Amino acid sequence: MVRISGGAIRSRLDRTFRDRTLLLRDNAGIRSLHISARAQKIAAGSVCACALTLVAALGGMAWQHEALESRQAEIASLRAQYSDLQGRIAGLRDTADDIVANADIETTQDGQPDGGPVAAVRDNLTDLAAANRKLTQRIARVRAGVRGADARAEELAAERDRLRRQLANAEAALAKVTRQREEARQARADLGTELTAQRAHRQAEAAGRAHAEAHADRLTARLDMARDRVTALRDELKAVEARLTASRTRHQALLAERARLADNVRALEGRLGLSSGDGRNLMARVSAVAKALRDAQQDKRSLASTRNKLRKRVASLESELSKLRERDLGLFKHFAERTGSGLTRVRETVAMTGVDVDKLVRRVKTAHAGAKGGPLVKLDAPVNDPIAKHASRLSRKMRRMLALQEALGSMPLTAPVESYWISSYFGKRRDPYTDEWAMHEGLDLAADAGSAVKATAPGKVVFAGHRAGYGRMVKVDHGLGLVTVYGHLKEIRVQQGERVGHREKVGELGNTGRSTGPHVHYEVRMDGDPADPMKFLKAGKHVFKG
Repeated sequence: MVRISGGAIRSRLDRTFRDRTLLLRDNAGIRSLHISARAQKIAAGSVCACALTLVAALGGMAWQHEALESRQAEIASLRAQYSDLQGRIAGLRDTADDIVANADIETTQDGQPDGGPVAAVRDNLTDLAAANRKLTQRIARVRAGVRGADARAEELAAERDRLRRQLANAEAALAKVTRQREEARQARADLGTELTAQRAHRQAEAAGRAHAEAHADRLTARLDMARDRVTALRDELKAVEARLTASRTRHQALLAERARLADNVRALEGRLGLSSGDGRNLMARVSAVAKALRDAQQDKRSLASTRNKLRKRVASLESELSKLRERDLGLFKHFAERTGSGLTRVRETVAMTGVDVDKLVRRVKTAHAGAKGGPLVKLDAPVNDPIAKHASRLSRKMRRMLALQEALGSMPLTAPVESYWISSYFGKRRDPYTDEWAMHEGLDLAADAGSAVKATAPGKVVFAGHRAGYGRMVKVDHGLGLVTVYGHLKEIRVQQGERVGHREKVGELGNTGRSTGPHVHYEVRMDGDPADPMKFLKAGKHVFKG
């Protein structure tokens, strides 16, 4: 004969009735409904008790109905006997009346009447009367029993109706729980679809940010080129103006030389002693001076035209540069607003985990800083340029956004098992072995033995083996001071020093170490201090909801 111990029954009940968390999705969002194992046991016990009570009541009613039919048959038989007895009594009474009325009463010698047939009739009547009384008493007892049976039948009928109502309520409650489970499964499927969509959306946003950064770089390069062109044209304009000034100076000198020569010619012409050779030389010099003057005037007109063209070109470039500044300023403002909005969402998500956001950002920047040095060379005072200010502000926000996104990629925001129920939360609790208050530094996620346990973020396996209290355990370092622990594993599927990706299998759920049933003891540690994994899971839901 197979004997089942109380511990085995409790263990089977604990495996059957476990804490469950239902995810309910409606227009207001996604809500969670926690159903404890105790509530499930009470509901199942109530349903079983109602079912057993109903079965017992139906059996009792069947037995009462059979007993009632037997009593009714007995009553019918007694009624028939009573009717027959009444008929016999009536017949005997008629016979007695006939005997008294028609028979000659014989007297004995001492004058007393002879008993004869009258005495016999009287004796029969007396016996019949006694039998009638007994039968009447028996009928009264049977009728009392029938009335009691009727009352009991009415009570059983009322009890049956009450049990039927309880059974209907229990069936309705069971149907509600079943419906909630189906809704939870559908919500989980919808959440998976939404997670895929959010991942695609995040990838699209990252691509959009990369495109925006590339466009901003192109605009900055164009702006620098325009600035260089304006500077070159200004330098060219200055050179042309210098040439024009020199030409004017030369023109003035030539005019002065021409006037002086003309004066000399007039003075020489006034002298009669002027030689023909000197006159020819003087005229040649005057002609040369006149030609140089005409050339200088031509250069002056050419330089003036060039200067006007350069001024128009400079004005056109300055107008184009102003338009580029306005457009670039608008783009920088738009990108800064979008980056600020995304930065706020990412910051709120990281803050939900309880981790110091600024400290995390500093660690990411330090990790990418590398070795730097060199002599100090001071820069000139910065130009008061709005675009430069917005570009600098956008650059700071982008660097912070990238740092937070990198930190978010290293944070464990998902559960290590696909389907689970929470059997014990983080924090103060009753120890399952000693029943004393103790600190629970992780989250117990119960599921079927052998379920895949996966890394909740990419990282490096820093421990894989057996540890007291944890049983078979895997510890993964995700960088930035974040470490996750997976305990009570049935099997370990990774080795120390191995790098694992997000959702990569590290082991199988089991019951090794200090454990009362199949589950994974999941810890999140920041700088060695335990953190509540539920905060990270809620932050992960916030990320997937967008």
